[in-house]
Amino acid sequence: MRAPRIQGTAHLDAGIVDGIAMIDYDKPDDDPVVAEVRRAREELAAEFHFDLHAIFKEMRRRQALEPHKYAVPSVQTASSKPRKRAV
Repeated sequence: MRAPRIQGTAHLDAGIVDGIAMIDYDKPDDDPVVAEVRRAREELAAEFHFDLHAIFKEMRRRQALEPHKYAVPSVQTASSKPRKRAV
C-alpha cells in the first residue's frame, strides 16, 4: 500500500465559480494581508502533514484552552423565527 500523496493548500483557493474567475492567477498577489494568511495557512497545514482531522483537533484543543479568542456560532433555537421553505 502506497503512502498518501501530500499536497499543498494552493488548490483550496476559489478559482472559478459559475464560469467567473474569482482570482486572477496571472496577476501577482500584492495584498500583504492575503499573503500573510496564505503563508500561515501553508505553515499550519505542513505542521500537521496536511491532515485536516489533525488540524481541526488542534483547533478544538486551542479553543478549549482560550474560548474567548474564538468565535462560536450561535445556535438557532425552536423559538427562533422559522425560515421559509423553498418551493
